[in-house]
Amino acid sequence: MSSLQSQIQETHFGDFIAMGNVTAEAHVDSVHTVKGEIRGNYNPAAEVVQIGRALKTENREKPVGKWNTLEVVCLGTSSIHIINGKVVSAIENAKSTLTESPQPLSSGRILLQSEGAEAYYKDIRIKSITEIPKKYEKQIARLRAGSRIYD
Repeated sequence: MSSLQSQIQETHFGDFIAMGNVTAEAHVDSVHTVKGEIRGNYNPAAEVVQIGRALKTENREKPVGKWNTLEVVCLGTSSIHIINGKVVSAIENAKSTLTESPQPLSSGRILLQSEGAEAYYKDIRIKSITEIPKKYEKQIARLRAGSRIYD
């Protein structure tokens, strides 16, 4: 199944993974290939690259045993991955490559997984939006300017 995944595996919360026949673009550096998949470290100040995986900017997870908040904001063919209120990765121009001519990937199912380990979920909310929340646009703009200050 084609999908956009925000990883929830311990120490990898917020990594973006293109699943199935999907491609996307992200601002990444340290671009490398693993088993044919193009990967890079999310860096808003870097060039845009077509990728299969964008690794988060930094580990924003809470210690084991504490609840983490994962937000994935999707609008059109873009998504922003937020851990505990801080943007850790973002992708643009998601496309399904199931057909000869790639199609924009702007809708689909919401999937939750446990990555082969015990996982608990609570307070799941799904909300329709018409624009990216300003607080996240500001974080991305600051990161693109080279700042590590989120607030």
